[in-house]
Amino acid sequence: MKKGLLFLVSLWIISCNNYSSKKNNNKFTSTTNYTLNGTIDFNAKTAYLNKIRNDSLFKIDSSSVVNNVFIFKGTIISPERFALTFKNYSAVVIVILEHKDFSISIKKHHLNDPVIIGSPLNSQLLNYKTSSKNIFKKVDYLYPQFQKARLENDVQKLQEIKQKMDSIEAEFSKYSFNFIKENRNSYIAAMILSDHLKTTKINFLKIKNSFNLLSKQVQNSVDGKRIANWLQLH
Repeated sequence: MKKGLLFLVSLWIISCNNYSSKKNNNKFTSTTNYTLNGTIDFNAKTAYLNKIRNDSLFKIDSSSVVNNVFIFKGTIISPERFALTFKNYSAVVIVILEHKDFSISIKKHHLNDPVIIGSPLNSQLLNYKTSSKNIFKKVDYLYPQFQKARLENDVQKLQEIKQKMDSIEAEFSKYSFNFIKENRNSYIAAMILSDHLKTTKINFLKIKNSFNLLSKQVQNSVDGKRIANWLQLH
């Protein structure tokens, strides 16, 4: 039960077509520049910028790390999530590239919580994640009880815990879809809605209605087009 409910969290932690790197910036005609300045506190000589496609990473650019500093410059058509990885160091850091010059500070003991400055979209997603985690904490409290009841084959207790987990799942779903509704002009809304396509329980009607609420600009983003394609197939 916990695995299905926490699937979205795993997408954010570990967690793209319309991208043109500095090595191939003539492919698109309607693009906007970005600059990402990064710092790390661990030993890595090369940083990689990776496209995320079907939960797999594809290297599209690299930057030498000099005095723990790296930089990526390029162009994007619309904001989307990418992954930063490093040569000879096990780390995957998700970052939204948007039409800004901004910075990211990555600490080895806080890989899942980089400090990003100058990026409104990354800040907005962080606020959403923080509120979501507060909901998921209730599951962390219930899970040991679930394990104990399962070992003891306590059917009544298992049913009670399941009802509580279902209630938490409903609370998160309500919060998430309300967030999308209230932020229909934000690219974050499309990213969140796109993540819902990867959960174990998909409400087609909610996905469709939420997508229709998004502004045309957001619908035409990378995540927006992914949702539109999914709706056509279903």
